[in-house]
Amino acid sequence: MKKSNALCHAYVSVRIIASLTAMSAAFGLFAAVPDRQDSRTRTFVTPTRVVWTSGDTVYGNRSVVKNAEWLLAPRFGQIPEERWRGVCGCAMENNGENPSVILDFGRELHGGLQIGSMGPRGMKMR
Repeated sequence: MKKSNALCHAYVSVRIIASLTAMSAAFGLFAAVPDRQDSRTRTFVTPTRVVWTSGDTVYGNRSVVKNAEWLLAPRFGQIPEERWRGVCGCAMENNGENPSVILDFGRELHGGLQIGSMGPRGMKMR
């Protein structure tokens, strides 16, 4: 099939579909389906306690976690909004070992976390 014939067939197909859609709307063949409420919602859940930090016992000072209790304070989101006041929230330092925090949310969850970083671009976070 030549290119011009293929374009002509595509144009005719689009016109037919557009005409059928317009006619079905005019005659009410497809009644508007009302929106349905979804029971799932997005909420930010505050952790109830800090279970463990890597700086506690395992790695000594090769892995430092500062201000982990800041993660327990209720906020609008997960990233501290006090940064403009000079407060940096929970800070993690890698001095030879990867810093870690285990949080207890008080219930079983699934979802994601928001992570804020003031470090260089390209940092690996797992």
